[in-house]
Amino acid sequence: MKLSALNYTHLISGVAGLAIGLFVIWQVQGYPMGTPRRMGAGFFPLMLGILLVTLSLLILAVEGRGIARPDMPRPAWKGLIWVLLSIAAFAALVERAGLVPAIMASVLLSSRADESLTLLASVVLGAACAAIASGLFITALGLPLRMIVL
Repeated sequence: MKLSALNYTHLISGVAGLAIGLFVIWQVQGYPMGTPRRMGAGFFPLMLGILLVTLSLLILAVEGRGIARPDMPRPAWKGLIWVLLSIAAFAALVERAGLVPAIMASVLLSSRADESLTLLASVVLGAACAAIASGLFITALGLPLRMIVL
């Protein structure tokens, strides 16, 4: 039985959500839960993990039936790889180079996933994201991040 393209992507999303939700539930077991009236540190993440598992199981139940269709497209591996590389670049650069270079590198790498996006558009998007993030996280929220590490 072949799956349609829509079902295929929903199945991947359902499995990924299920895995993340189960991981969150497993990780918060060491935190104090508290009660709904007096929540502990693990209460809210546990509820989100349970909600994610529930929604993922619902997606898998609804979309797991499958519809026969021979024109199922292949997964977009190129886009996935570029986005994962952009996340890794951000994590590697944010403390060493600063928030602005980390965001610029992340946006430039992830924009490679969309072939229609030009380099100029990627640079403008990166600059806008860096400006907004710097204003929000450093100026407004006062997080201990530096814009550029020299």
